[in-house]
Parts: sequence; structure tokens; C-alpha cells
Amino acid sequence: MLLILEPAGVLAKNNSQNHADRLELAGTCFERAIGNLQATEYAELRAAALANFASVLLLQERESPELDRLRARESLNEALRILRSLPATPEREKRIGLILMNRMRSGLEPD
Repeated sequence: MLLILEPAGVLAKNNSQNHADRLELAGTCFERAIGNLQATEYAELRAAALANFASVLLLQERESPELDRLRARESLNEALRILRSLPATPEREKRIGLILMNRMRSGLEPD
């Protein structure tokens, strides 16, 4: 079940054009994946789920956009913390760069 949640969230997020229910589904998938990816061997998957969850929060049009932006910033910061704590590889450095670029484009200030 755990290995299905993150890809299902990505699929729902990538196909969410003007469908709030798909974004909601994606957010739910990422939240569950994040909650279940506590073990250190899943650190990289947890970072990916956190970054994708942040994207969903920023795309959703809900009643509390300020809270969603705060949660998105916290999720991106946690994803960066996790990736930076792992041994450096070209793929991880690329992911870190993408997260930083997305954070800047979204206007989210680092802590």
C-alpha cells in the first residue's frame, strides 16, 4: 500500500487541471505517504513526498491560502533537510536544486 500512495499522488497531481477533487486526492496520498515513511531507509522517498505535497498545497485554492503556504514552506524545508543529510549524489543535488528553484518561484522564503 505504501509504495502505491506516492505514485498515485503524483498521478493525481499531474492530471489535476481544474479538478479540485484530484488535487485533494493527491494531497491525501502524499500526507499518508509522509506519515508512513518515518524509517530512515525511506528518507529519500519521504523527501519526494514532502516536496510533492508542497506543490499540491500551493496549487489548491482553499479557504486558508496563508496556512497552505506555511505548510508548503515547512514541507519544502523538511525535504531539503532530509536530502542534505544524505550522502551527496548528482541526482540528490539535482533534486535539491529543483526544490530551491520551486521555492523561489513560489515566493516562499526560507526559514
